Amino acid sequence: YLKKGFIKKLPREYFIRNKNLICHGDSIPNADLKGIKRIIIGHLHPAITISENKKQESFKCFLKGQFHGKELIIMPSFSRETKGKNVLGPWDKKQMSPFVPSKESLNAFEVYVLDDMGKIIFFNTIKEIISALT
Repeated sequence: YLKKGFIKKLPREYFIRNKNLICHGDSIPNADLKGIKRIIIGHLHPAITISENKKQESFKCFLKGQFHGKELIIMPSFSRETKGKNVLGPWDKKQMSPFVPSKESLNAFEVYVLDDMGKIIFFNTIKEIISALT
């Protein structure tokens, strides 16, 4: 709400809308997951970086995987200044989300990139992309 020209942010751990649980992703909210179809988080803000010789291309991406039998969508950064975490790179537990507890669980996620024309492109799973690049 607005108060004396300042916006006061109301603390909210998560939202539930249309069977979707939406939260930041830095912690697992204390929420009843019964009836929840999908969990949507940010926090990690994934990107993939593909290198060939000296050329490098980075793409913000959406990740789709599973968390306790629920579909888990991880959103990219929407800021132009922030590229995001290269999910093809080394595992860094400090930067990860408790929704993705290990490199093995991350490797099973599917990667979707939004191109400049607004088309969604399925790349493959993280594991398969890493395998193709090595």
